[in-house]
Amino acid sequence: MRISDLCAMVKPVRSIQKTLSVFVLFFLCINFSNQSFSQEVIIPGIYRMPDKVVGKKKVNKNIRSSVRIDLHRFMGFESLPARYMSLPYDTFQHTNVPGAFTDTGFILLLLLPILFLFLKRKIDPLAQLLFIGFCTLLLLISIPSAFMNQHKHNNTSQSIRFLEENPQEGILGEASDIINKTALHFYAPIHNTFPDKDKSSLIYPGMILLFFGVLFMLFRQTADYTKATKAFVFFLAMYFFLWWILGVGVAWYGMLIFCVPYIFLVKGMSNWQGFNIKKISPQIIKPSILFLSCFVWIFFAFTYRTTNYFPVNEERSKHIYIPPFVEYQAGNVTEDELFNMTFPNSVQVKKIFNQDPEARIFMVGTQTKMFAEKNDKRVFQDTFLDYFDALIKKYKDKRKFIQALRAYRFKYIIFDINLSSNDLTPTKELTRKFTNFLNCLYDNPEVELILTDRLIRKNNTGELVSEVFPVGGKIEKTGSTAIFKIK
Repeated sequence: MRISDLCAMVKPVRSIQKTLSVFVLFFLCINFSNQSFSQEVIIPGIYRMPDKVVGKKKVNKNIRSSVRIDLHRFMGFESLPARYMSLPYDTFQHTNVPGAFTDTGFILLLLLPILFLFLKRKIDPLAQLLFIGFCTLLLLISIPSAFMNQHKHNNTSQSIRFLEENPQEGILGEASDIINKTALHFYAPIHNTFPDKDKSSLIYPGMILLFFGVLFMLFRQTADYTKATKAFVFFLAMYFFLWWILGVGVAWYGMLIFCVPYIFLVKGMSNWQGFNIKKISPQIIKPSILFLSCFVWIFFAFTYRTTNYFPVNEERSKHIYIPPFVEYQAGNVTEDELFNMTFPNSVQVKKIFNQDPEARIFMVGTQTKMFAEKNDKRVFQDTFLDYFDALIKKYKDKRKFIQALRAYRFKYIIFDINLSSNDLTPTKELTRKFTNFLNCLYDNPEVELILTDRLIRKNNTGELVSEVFPVGGKIEKTGSTAIFKIK
């Protein structure tokens, strides 16, 4: 089997903001009237597959495992109607994949539906009521479905019981629990009507009809605007619809959605004439709330972005710089020391990879490709173990798998020790494959461990050693990377 055969196998924010945005949105709405293989060795401890898979579902065999593991986690794994209806909320609040790289801020989700009511043409009261009701319905679906997906719950009663047994502390925590519990009670009858499968013949026609309904409302409410403005609005609506059905909730697949609408926000607030306490009216209160929401959002965003995203301690959170870089600029640490502070063991990894410029590297889930020279030719990335899973099913023997890699000049296997922690699938597909991958390396005479930053304390001697598998000991330091050499 050649490398080309391998390649051919593949077909070419945060709780405070969330609570605040929900409060403001409700206020505004009111105001606006298991596959194993031979020689398998089950490693003791953390690598054994779970006895019970939470939320087990049938997996669509037409979907590649890596697509489901990587992309579908941005959508969530709720039932199909709730998955799409909650997608805008999930993306703006990044409830499914939390992190700085998915943070888009809540201000667009909060204010854009409200600005629809600021259009020139006077809105019919019935249409206004229907619009507010529709937004509230989406909110009542999005909040509980996001909570259930986050905690891997199968039904609303399980989530309500979880909230009662694990109450949060503080004003914001208690308010969040009240909102979640209330939304779960309203969502229960809706959730029971959703099909418990990933196929539905009505979901996509329903999405299309809903989109045409929105287009009709936009057409009526923008009749007094210029052709250029109307064209701009309809283009953005079409762009959003395509992202909604194809973008799986990934923010950078719909970049225009998170940039261009700020033009409408500015335009919607540009007619504000200032606050006059003697003339308090809805025309003054509404823009004032919009400005206040923007200020709060900017305040939270600025604070979040200037604390290094995830500060390691309280002292570090007070600084807007990263100490190792300052130390390097001051000449207190060398370049190699800086690399090791930023990327643990990076200097050793670079040295190992480049001892033999022609040796190929089988890489699983790490970001160390940049340390290998000619990495475009030498490194074969199997981030979600699709290729490994296919090969091990073919050879059904861990020694033969390593021998096949050796035959095609693979010399090193490097992987992320914590890869399975990224597994959000209900069926734990990545956990299963990663367990088999580790079992393939464990007690295999064809490979040897040459580097890892995981530390194991031996039970019999108390000695601290660098090993991957906690056999006869316990993990003292989890670590992040391991490199095995093919003999």
